[in-house]
Amino acid sequence: MIDPYSTHQRLLIRWALKTSGAIAETGCGYYSTPILAEIAKAKGVNLHSYIQDEQWAERFNCGRSPYHQFYDCDFSKPIGLRQQYGMILLDHEQLVRERIKHVPSLLEKCDVVVVHDAQVIPNLGHRFAVLDYDATIAPHTAVLGKAFKSA
Repeated sequence: MIDPYSTHQRLLIRWALKTSGAIAETGCGYYSTPILAEIAKAKGVNLHSYIQDEQWAERFNCGRSPYHQFYDCDFSKPIGLRQQYGMILLDHEQLVRERIKHVPSLLEKCDVVVVHDAQVIPNLGHRFAVLDYDATIAPHTAVLGKAFKSA
């Protein structure tokens, strides 16, 4: 059985390697942060983790790498990204229906947004360009791009 917290890894790794520029994630976790930190280090780019729960995030701050920085964030408000990113993983502790509201502003500052728990994407009526979608295992994962589909 696959851990439901890890179902995003295939697309996460693919797109982290495929995109150029720094990488960001909202929240942090066992199945994303260590992998993204290694990819960022290997590519020579930064990983920025936007976090709300400092106590939880401390588990992933081993070694205090110069490639990996943590920034406090209140996810009930717009996420103030610190720079342009090649990719961002949207997977923090908010409910998915609240989390997904951040996508338009995130796409202003990054090329692609990888969304974990994305089974709600087809039902939201948003017009994001879906660049990749994995519905083979739940929860689903979507990769959304800047380009919008025509209405």
